[in-house]
Amino acid sequence: MSFASIKATDEEFAKFKEFIETKIGIKFPEGKKSLLESRLATHINKLGFKSFGEYFEYVGTLPELSDEIDYLVDKITTHTTSFFRENHHFEFLLSKGIDIILNQFGKTTIKVISLGSSTGEEMYSIAMVLESQKKAGKIAGYVIDAADVSKYALLKAKEGIFKIDHLPSIPQQYKSFFDIKDNKIMAKPILKNNLRFFIINICKKEQKFPDYYHIVFCRNTLIYFSKPLQQNVIDNIKRILLTGGLYFMGHSESLHGLEHDFKRIEPTIYQNV
Repeated sequence: MSFASIKATDEEFAKFKEFIETKIGIKFPEGKKSLLESRLATHINKLGFKSFGEYFEYVGTLPELSDEIDYLVDKITTHTTSFFRENHHFEFLLSKGIDIILNQFGKTTIKVISLGSSTGEEMYSIAMVLESQKKAGKIAGYVIDAADVSKYALLKAKEGIFKIDHLPSIPQQYKSFFDIKDNKIMAKPILKNNLRFFIINICKKEQKFPDYYHIVFCRNTLIYFSKPLQQNVIDNIKRILLTGGLYFMGHSESLHGLEHDFKRIEPTIYQNV
């Protein structure tokens, strides 16, 4: 059987959907059956399996952090991101957010986490803003953690190398934080030295995190989870966000129907009180 003819039956897709949603936490709609087939058929063929059913039985026996599960997660997750996406948040951080943190905590090393960090454009955007303020003497320093379920996305983020196509989305005052070589842009050590990377399933109930934070970015991530898993994410954010800290959520997301006691400062920007 050639890989082109490997298709998932409705029963196989239902089992896969349940596996992804219960084990990994990603909502996988019925309409994505063809996407599943297109992204995994060649890989399944290379592994020597004759059907999606055989492959699903195989991955069902693997530990959560195995290389194959990492590969599967990377193939089925969406890595749509860009530098300074939803730029209102970065403008707020620069004009008001940093002052809120300084007034609340004093001139301290600002700790930030990017949840669902993908390939890193968000965390590097945050780093550019904070590094500019460190250079200006406004903040003492900063640390930014990346948290994502995809090992491959985190490796890409840690590498800090992006296509030259990304350059126009970086404001002029921040372009000096990158070198340009071989039609790519490469983040300089002055940014990379302040970044850390962690494989974390952010929708896991009472998930462990490496630190507590002054600022949490979790944007355009909740939309991929069911309501109960969204609540887990919000509970995790509440637990790791220091009192007085800021939470930025995506413009397409809402806290409606979720239990929380965050104080709304502006649309999609909240404070832990």
